[in-house]
Amino acid sequence: MQTFAVEIRDRGTCIPAVALVFAARNEAEDALYRKAGWNPRTGCILMRLDTCEAKADPYDWPDGTMRIAAAWAQDSLHAYASSDPQQARHPFPPGCVIDVMYIQGHTAAPCAAEWPQYPRTLQTDFLWRNMHREPEITVNGCALTAAQSMAVRVAVSSLDCGCGEDAHGQEMEAMYKKRAAEVLKLMGV
Repeated sequence: MQTFAVEIRDRGTCIPAVALVFAARNEAEDALYRKAGWNPRTGCILMRLDTCEAKADPYDWPDGTMRIAAAWAQDSLHAYASSDPQQARHPFPPGCVIDVMYIQGHTAAPCAAEWPQYPRTLQTDFLWRNMHREPEITVNGCALTAAQSMAVRVAVSSLDCGCGEDAHGQEMEAMYKKRAAEVLKLMGV
């Protein structure tokens, strides 16, 4: 299996994604892919990097942007697999952009990649490493996504219950803040 980073673009949209392409390295892998119903040369799973949602069938995507991009990826892989590998251009070159507006014929040329606009710096590397380190939270046996965990962390860190000015209200607020601080410590904040 090979992985290719791709940038999926549409009107006002830039989705970082990965194309997981089946590439059997030996007869055992070839047989295993075929047993599962995959073509070992053209099977492709497209995964969004922001949500980790992945689909093998383009028509399983709920939105048009991902559906069109996934269908283009599969069609391109089929065309590449059936052409002369010495002359064909791989559908996922480095810095690949899948431009949905271009695929649909709404623009005359595909757009450029967005990533060169954001050069790597020490600050962006620090933010990247720390942005994705949300705590693992499970509620009633269901693991929250990173985005949901982030929402919980922000809610707990900005807790302001406004329990009242009287002695009981102040005591309740102090207890809530103490428990919130304990939760934040468990989260590593």
